[in-house]
Amino acid sequence: MDSPQGFAGRTVERRSMLAWCGLTMLAIGWQAAPEGWGSVWSREPSAISAEVDRSVAHAGRPSVRVVHTGRQDWSLAQPTELAVRTGDLVEASVWLRMEGDGEVQLGFVSRGPDGTVRDWIFGGRTARAGDWRRLATRVVVPEGVASLLPRVTGNGPCRVWLEGFRCLKTGNLQEMRDPSMPQRLSLQNRWLRLEFDTKTGAFELASRGSRRRWSQKPGGSVLVRTARVGGSRLTAELWSATDAQKLSLTAELDAERPEVRLTLSGDGDLEAPLAYPHPWATRAGMELVFPMNEGVAFPVDEAGLPEQWLHLYGGHGLCMPFFCQTDGPASLLTVVDTPDDALARFVYDGPTMVGRLLWEGQKGRFGYPRRWRYALFDEGGYVAAAKRYREIAKGKGLLVTLRDKRKRVPAVDLLVGSPNVWVFGGNAAEMALRLKEAGFERMLWSAGGSAADVRAINRMGFLTGEYDIYQDCMDPSQYPKLQWIHPQWTSELWPDGIVLRRDGSWERGWEVETKEGGMIACGVLCDLLAPQVARRRIAQVLKEKPFGARFIDTTTASPWRECYSPKHPMTRTDSRKAKMELLRLLPEEFGLVAGSETGHEAAVPWVSYFEGMLSLGPFRVPDAGRRMEETVDPAPEVIRKFQVGPRYRVPLWELVFHDCLCAHWYWGDYQNKVPSVWRKRDLFNILYGTAPMYLFRAEDWPNWKERIMESYRAVVPVARGVGYEEMTDHRRLTQDQTVQQTRFANGWVVTVNFGSQPFRLGPGRVVQPEGFLVERSKDQRR
Repeated sequence: MDSPQGFAGRTVERRSMLAWCGLTMLAIGWQAAPEGWGSVWSREPSAISAEVDRSVAHAGRPSVRVVHTGRQDWSLAQPTELAVRTGDLVEASVWLRMEGDGEVQLGFVSRGPDGTVRDWIFGGRTARAGDWRRLATRVVVPEGVASLLPRVTGNGPCRVWLEGFRCLKTGNLQEMRDPSMPQRLSLQNRWLRLEFDTKTGAFELASRGSRRRWSQKPGGSVLVRTARVGGSRLTAELWSATDAQKLSLTAELDAERPEVRLTLSGDGDLEAPLAYPHPWATRAGMELVFPMNEGVAFPVDEAGLPEQWLHLYGGHGLCMPFFCQTDGPASLLTVVDTPDDALARFVYDGPTMVGRLLWEGQKGRFGYPRRWRYALFDEGGYVAAAKRYREIAKGKGLLVTLRDKRKRVPAVDLLVGSPNVWVFGGNAAEMALRLKEAGFERMLWSAGGSAADVRAINRMGFLTGEYDIYQDCMDPSQYPKLQWIHPQWTSELWPDGIVLRRDGSWERGWEVETKEGGMIACGVLCDLLAPQVARRRIAQVLKEKPFGARFIDTTTASPWRECYSPKHPMTRTDSRKAKMELLRLLPEEFGLVAGSETGHEAAVPWVSYFEGMLSLGPFRVPDAGRRMEETVDPAPEVIRKFQVGPRYRVPLWELVFHDCLCAHWYWGDYQNKVPSVWRKRDLFNILYGTAPMYLFRAEDWPNWKERIMESYRAVVPVARGVGYEEMTDHRRLTQDQTVQQTRFANGWVVTVNFGSQPFRLGPGRVVQPEGFLVERSKDQRR
């Protein structure tokens, strides 16, 4: 339930209001506020105080001091709400000084005519610790909002001094609207018709072939001042509700396809994400399909699915910048052409889930024009959408196939179809020999080893690799406190080389255990500096150890970052380019097979394998990245339902990039991590045409040997057989999704049965429970 913070200035008796919210007096801390303010509130009782402080003044006037000792949220509201109407321009500001680790926001509680809260922090602007500065916000009142309550909110422990609060209306945009503008404007070509609602800024798309219509759900994020149509283009002037910024919108029909290309431009600050365009409405029976790792398909009307808030600038968000909604045959594809500062949220809006596209600022500014497109498909569902995106990726130069990479780095052929093996402890060469004697004909040995080990494993015909990382930068003065010191930290660049946030604080990275049981965070190395560090390090390693591959941790998993250091300032676009330069070094300068974590399309031209693409990030076992060697059984519900459950998984990544890169499980979520669902992992590998991953300690090999070899014999021949091929189709053959089928460009057809009953494909073609069937056309391409 939302907190009742915004009630501070309403004439509602507090005890009855709290009861209405389902909360007791012990759950919320209310106190009287200083004169000129309404009630002060904290989620933690007795964690907050507010009083006039005459000893700390601003411009000769005393301040109000707020002291908050809790870890959760608090608020200090104005005593009265401001009655507003659609289009009102409202500004608020306050002078602020702050100490502590928390943060403070100035914004409004917006309410509808019936008093229902529309937004708890409408137009919020954030400040952190620092001396006196003016914090200001400016909003346009959207349709459906009748009142605004200005307030200061915060979270975490802090001391805040406030002075000189102001709030006023400065005009009304509705009164500036073009009176001759029609309610709706439209464009059309041979495939589709586009309509634009000049009141809400919402679009409607209709297929001229199937008559299928798709409509957006207006959310009040913009107001339209002017709009017109000229030829195949629509242009409009919009105003953002959350920051009162003027925006320019263009929408243009593609002359060759059933697509619309859109551009949004602005020239002001963008402190909070801009939620425009509006989301497309969904209805029962539809699915939202989006590339979170390999890909998921969420039934929009299924209650209780975990909402996803994902960035588009890193592997732990969307690994490709698109999503679609489908009712089975028909689909609507949204492609983000400028994803470096974009977000996607898959959230419930009423009884169904919708997909929202949002834009973040580039270092706090709107920056460059934001571009996206919509494409309609009458047939083919999410497969047609993925195949259209493959064409777009090819146009961007991302579609570099494994065959192409093999020409540049011949050792790529040792990778394709090979299981990824991590073994801890023991002698590397001896362990590799035991695997070979057991029946391993192919293997990516990821666990490194001595120079002699690497040479010996190379002679066995295996691909040898080693772990590396260029993100973590630990303060050397902390070394004596730590349980362990990582040999590949870039601590020689502390502190000048680390990422600085906008407020001057340093970006926290991986946390390391101390000898006393606490945790100390590494800094994050600025991506601009990583290539030069890597060039020196890798050259030195290869002088001694002739590896054929190298795994660079975090580079494609962690987000592109902004850096505010004056020595190496960086936008997210700069960060992406620097990360790709780091990965380019491996094949181009060192002749190595490149691997990285989780995965993102930006790295496809350079990287040949991703560890973690097969593993859905939000649905791994807890602390998977720290406790890699620990097996888990019985399988947690999140593993059974989402990670290896066939209902919610779709191979979007493989439909776009299967012939370009080898996707593996995560090293904390591998084949034998949860033994009771091992078979299902094997089946996903077989269905997707990808190689397995095994991780264990050397002394445990006798315990795992039989089961690993069974898995190897089932999965590896398929992974090798289709490893260089495009995945051309994916089908779900049963209503419960337990029987699925993939097709590949060389004619291989793979059918997998995740269920508990046999499935009859045709005469003499039965797929047994937890079984699979591989069929090959007679004219398959070699």
